[in-house]
Amino acid sequence: MPGKTIIKTKEYQGYQLSQQEHTFQQKYLDRGIQMIDSMSSRHSKVFQVRMDFRYPQEMESDGSNQDFQKTLQGLSRELTRQGCDPQYIARREQVSSHNPHLHLVLMVDGNKRRCADTLNRIAEKHWANTLGISEEEVHQRKLVYPCNHDPQGNPRPNSYLLERRNPGDTKEEMVQQLSYLAKVDERDVTPSRTRKFFCSQFAKDEAIAREKREKWLQAHPQGR
Repeated sequence: MPGKTIIKTKEYQGYQLSQQEHTFQQKYLDRGIQMIDSMSSRHSKVFQVRMDFRYPQEMESDGSNQDFQKTLQGLSRELTRQGCDPQYIARREQVSSHNPHLHLVLMVDGNKRRCADTLNRIAEKHWANTLGISEEEVHQRKLVYPCNHDPQGNPRPNSYLLERRNPGDTKEEMVQQLSYLAKVDERDVTPSRTRKFFCSQFAKDEAIAREKREKWLQAHPQGR
C-alpha cells in the first residue's frame, strides 16, 4: 500500500492494539487517539461504544456508501439535538458477503449518554429507516450488531466510560477497541476507488466548543 504507513506491532504509542492478528494503518490509529483526546478535553466523561451495520442477506446494496452515510448523518443529527456532541470513526468492509458492512466506533458526551443499549436502539431506528424495514426487524435480526462477543463467542465489553478525574486504564481499552477499524485486511474486496474510512469533524467541533467557552469566560471572568 504505497503512501501509507503500516504498523506491524501489537503496540502503538504505548497502547495495546486489537488482540486479533492484524497490521494497522497509522493515520487511522492517530485519528482515533486524537478523537479521544479531543472529546475528553471538552467533556469530563466520554462514552464510547462499538457496533456494526449489516444488510439482510436477501437484500443487495448498490455498492456505494450512500446507505451508510445516510444512517450516520441521521444518527449524528439526532444525538446532536440531544446535546450529546456525537463523534465517530467508521470503516466499510466487505469480505465474504455479497454486501458490505460498516464497523462503527461512536463517542458521545458521557454526561448525557452512557448506555450502549440506548445508543444501539437509536442506531437501529436510523438503519431501519435507511433500509425501509421495521425497527423491530432490525433489532430481532441484529442488523445493528452490538459487538459484545469475541470471534469465539465469548462475552466482551462493547463500551467504555472515560472519566477525566479517574481515567484508569479506560483510554487504553478505548484505543484497543477502535484500533480494529484501522486494521489492514487483504481479503477486503471493496473497490479501490470506494471510500473505506469515515471520520466526523471532531477538530472543527472542538474549535467551536473552545470559542464558546472563551466567550463565556470573557462574560464571566470569575469562572477562570
